[in-house]
Amino acid sequence: MPPTRTPSAPKGDKGLSHPALRLLRPRPSPGFWVARSDGSCDGNGLSSATGKWGFLVFDGEGRPLCRRSGETLAPTVTNNVSEYFGVWEAVRAVALLKSKPPGLLIEGDSKLVVEQLTGNWSSNKPELTRLRDETRDALAALGVPWSARWIPREQNSEADQLTRPETLIEDWSAWGGAAAEVPAGEGTSPAPSPTLSPSPTGALKLFVVGESSGDPAGWDNERGRELVLATSAAEAEALAGDGPAYEVAVAAPAVIDSRRWVRLYGGE
Repeated sequence: MPPTRTPSAPKGDKGLSHPALRLLRPRPSPGFWVARSDGSCDGNGLSSATGKWGFLVFDGEGRPLCRRSGETLAPTVTNNVSEYFGVWEAVRAVALLKSKPPGLLIEGDSKLVVEQLTGNWSSNKPELTRLRDETRDALAALGVPWSARWIPREQNSEADQLTRPETLIEDWSAWGGAAAEVPAGEGTSPAPSPTLSPSPTGALKLFVVGESSGDPAGWDNERGRELVLATSAAEAEALAGDGPAYEVAVAAPAVIDSRRWVRLYGGE
């Protein structure tokens, strides 16, 4: 979660002196990457509230670069807090990618976040002021021109799907994992991205992939097989870079890892 800091602006201030606003452009230029984010909350504002954020990043030609989601970890979870987390996490992810964008367009269906971030609206709540300024800090550190615009919810369905309670946590990059883990000196061109579109039901299934993977006993990764969460056998094979893939049923609890890989745990 963003580090704790004292809000730099008093209640109701727009924070117009923030250096990130010097990089703000009224509209994106051709070639800008796009970071599309969303946030959700169950029990908005209650002490027991839980939330999720999610985002997708595309290059200037619309090719997917990364997608990620996570739980909203904040003292008080609200829908607006989750929305801010989605933007903040997206900007941080862009900063970690191997290539630097010529500019960044932030898109989301929260009018409040877009208008506060760009300085058009004041922030009246300390927690939102802090998140606004942390997001601006990340934009200033990224150091490229940026724009932000509101989009209707129906145009933000992919990011919305990532924030739903029933959707598993995701962490996928076109470079083959968390971008920060790519060894220095390797090429900057991303690997071909697998098809990540959800099935009509949006359900992920568990597949075992690899040589002789049809053997139900062959789940041991040390024997050259991988367990993958995907919406189809073809997607599982694309994610694993191997085949064939067979759908399996698992009684033990499965915990999502990065890029839809899972770890299986024995237990009840």
